[in-house]
Amino acid sequence: MLTKPLIESIRYYIEKRLSPERLAHSLSTATLAKDLALKHGLDPQPCELSALAHDMAKEEPKALLKRLSRDCDRLLRKAGQEGLCRELLDFPGLFHGPAADILLRRVFSLADERVLEAVRWHSLGTQGMGDVAKILFIADKLEATRSGIEEDFRLSCLSAGLNECLLRVLERGMEHQMNRGRGVAPVTRSLYNSLRGS
Repeated sequence: MLTKPLIESIRYYIEKRLSPERLAHSLSTATLAKDLALKHGLDPQPCELSALAHDMAKEEPKALLKRLSRDCDRLLRKAGQEGLCRELLDFPGLFHGPAADILLRRVFSLADERVLEAVRWHSLGTQGMGDVAKILFIADKLEATRSGIEEDFRLSCLSAGLNECLLRVLERGMEHQMNRGRGVAPVTRSLYNSLRGS
């Protein structure tokens, strides 16, 4: 069950472990996620909690993140769910989402799949993700401390419906990746295609 004390415990956890910049990003993401949930008629608590927790493992040692990411994959497969995509298992910059999933389970005994899914997939997204995951994905990319986002684009996205907003954020992110000479993860492209109706 998601409660105010649990949210406050996670807030305290990240305040003690994250750099001031990462903490400001997480708090800003949580504010936007809560606002988006209310705008779209969703329960704000799982959205706020997932946003507070999404980068909770970001500054942990890479070896620990890799181990926790692999633990997450094993846990999902054991439960009969689809495991993590290759990118979440092979690229150190992406380990923190699945690692945060495991920390939420182990440290906070959290079992709310809406929150765990959102945290696990917040970097890449995944086809079929729920509304809490969509809100976290959007809030993480559009929150006020995020650099490189023009205010007109941000406001345009935030005024759209949830799926349209997600589509615009995905398009911007994919364009950014390609302009930097990087590929787009297949799981991200599949999400994009599903939203476009392809």
